[in-house]
Amino acid sequence: MQPVVIYAANAGFKLRSPLWRQGEAIQVVLQLEPFAVGLAPYLTGHHRLLTALTWLWIALLVASPLLLVVTGWRRTVLVAAYAVVHVGMAATLRLGLFPLVSVAVLVPFLPPAVWDRLEGLLAGPARAATAFADDALAEPAPWRLPPWLARSARRLGTVAVTVVLVASLLWPAAALGLPAVPTAAEQSAPDYTWNLFAPHPSTHHRWIVAPATLSTGERVDALDGSAVTWERPPDAGETYPNALWHRYVVDLRAGTVDDPRPLGAYLCRRGVPGRSAAIDTVAFYVLEAPVRAVGGGERRRIEYVDRECRR
Repeated sequence: MQPVVIYAANAGFKLRSPLWRQGEAIQVVLQLEPFAVGLAPYLTGHHRLLTALTWLWIALLVASPLLLVVTGWRRTVLVAAYAVVHVGMAATLRLGLFPLVSVAVLVPFLPPAVWDRLEGLLAGPARAATAFADDALAEPAPWRLPPWLARSARRLGTVAVTVVLVASLLWPAAALGLPAVPTAAEQSAPDYTWNLFAPHPSTHHRWIVAPATLSTGERVDALDGSAVTWERPPDAGETYPNALWHRYVVDLRAGTVDDPRPLGAYLCRRGVPGRSAAIDTVAFYVLEAPVRAVGGGERRRIEYVDRECRR
């Protein structure tokens, strides 16, 4: 149920986006250097193909409730289509474990015929495992729950499953604005999103620079100890030490980080990798430039930290 809810919510976000409705979104996303890897650079020149893939993915998201309706080979084809898309994400975008987890959660949707076929292929090992399990289960259970406790556990389990199911439906609905969420709840709710690259996918490359002056007078980048440069790197994604840094920069630009000053304190304490000298001063900048798909343009430099470390 949960994958269907996620797909449906994501369809709602994407249908609100002009870039997705016009078929331009995947073209833009594959040009975002912090995300683009693998096959992405080879696909960005095939505009018509990416337009078709954009509309195809929206169609699959809208059709996601069919996972709960269709059976047999039709469901197998549908599950395979979603799996292929997620494998394609892994081959083109830096999304961590998300594509692999997405493929894994599709496995329960495979119909019995697929499992029967798999069982036939693994008949020998399966028979041995079944025989072992039968022997183990044949032994009498040393202890059983009292009948009244077993009934209470079943009732509690039913209530828990119902609550989880209702929450899984209301949570993405609230994210879409259906129904309206009270202001206090919006402010206190965790910042979990259902809107991968929607409704407004970023149209800018972003990279980070953290110029630091050491106690020796040397000026280096505090993130990796390299020389400070403001030029756009060959791969903007390489300027982020890891995925958490990239997520933090996304939050900075989205305005969801209330106070970036702790970042400056962290950089001071962290020091420069490979350098023993302490940091005297450090700054932190996010630089961004529009992708080619939206016409390109001049880069912009945004300062978030500028502080002395020795106080």
